Amino acid sequence: MLRLAVCGNVFPFLEAKDVLAAIQGPLTSWAKQVSPDATPVGLGLALSASSADTFFTDPQARKTLKDALKCAGLQVWTGNAFVFGDFHGGLVKEQAFLPDWTSPDRLEATLKAAEVLAQLQDSPGRVSLSTCPLGYGPQAKDDAMTPRLLERLSHRLSRLESRTGVKVVIGFEPEPDGTFETQASFAQWLTKKGLNSPHLGLCWDLCHGEVVGENSEELLHVVQKAEVPIAKVQISSALQWKGEPALADQVWLQKLAQDRWFHQVRGRMADGTTQRWPDLAPALQAWEEWGFPEKTWVHCHVPVHQEGFGASLEATPWQAAAQRAEEAGVGDFEVETYTLSTLPGSEGGEKFVLETMAKEYLAAQSFFNA
Repeated sequence: MLRLAVCGNVFPFLEAKDVLAAIQGPLTSWAKQVSPDATPVGLGLALSASSADTFFTDPQARKTLKDALKCAGLQVWTGNAFVFGDFHGGLVKEQAFLPDWTSPDRLEATLKAAEVLAQLQDSPGRVSLSTCPLGYGPQAKDDAMTPRLLERLSHRLSRLESRTGVKVVIGFEPEPDGTFETQASFAQWLTKKGLNSPHLGLCWDLCHGEVVGENSEELLHVVQKAEVPIAKVQISSALQWKGEPALADQVWLQKLAQDRWFHQVRGRMADGTTQRWPDLAPALQAWEEWGFPEKTWVHCHVPVHQEGFGASLEATPWQAAAQRAEEAGVGDFEVETYTLSTLPGSEGGEKFVLETMAKEYLAAQSFFNA
């Protein structure tokens, strides 16, 4: 059965009170927009280490969370534990990956988030929880501690399933400049390390895949051969354009380069090679000196119901990959555009954010129902 959710990381989730405020406020309004008949809709519950700890250790807080979700008309069968700390405060950048999977702190926070998801379920079943692609940069995959922690993760999740009847599948989420950039390479690494487990899988973010140029058909072939589960697919679009953007778009790109999140860049050059930049700011600086690539992709999540932005910027397509994933048996899909507060139109505040989230969700729902 296909399940569709929207990721709650659009709103702050550092503390339990932030999570509850989002559910009881804007997410309640959003649910009414997309489900006027009050049929429950899916929410990807975003949890930091701190908010997960509160809901894990405090049964009353967990009951309050469950009651708030029910009152809002929201169902939680997937979650996001990628970001350990604050995602909406100051500068985030590589801090989003820390602590990485060389640290026991990352293991414990993830297990607490998994327990919270399991406790929110009314019956046995499967849930998914995304996390970082081991870390930022290549170091985590070569650290001896990493496979040990993943082994513990698998064992603990197996015990959780035996105790609760809820199978939590962790989705490691490759992204540009992460320890792993592609689904295929991560799946192959798991197999090489002898870490194949029904509880250790992949979070396939379609924005990330477009930026790094991963072919969805090849991806599915490799992942299925490796017998690594796809925990969920995140429906998302990256930013792309050909040649030199319009001047007004360049002005906006300069503004985007100053926000709190990473916007890794890949550019296809005239000679067919691909250039890489760790963020948009150094890419813009380089282009001032020697011009724009023939085509450029930027890790900036843009609304999935739109095709164009400004005069010359476009959204990468997600439909073909989503269809292939569905045909391959993937059941969990999550719309994730956490950047709404920085995109054109964001001066409209919460009204713009909720309207955009509703349009995105309904576009994805219509696609799957067609």
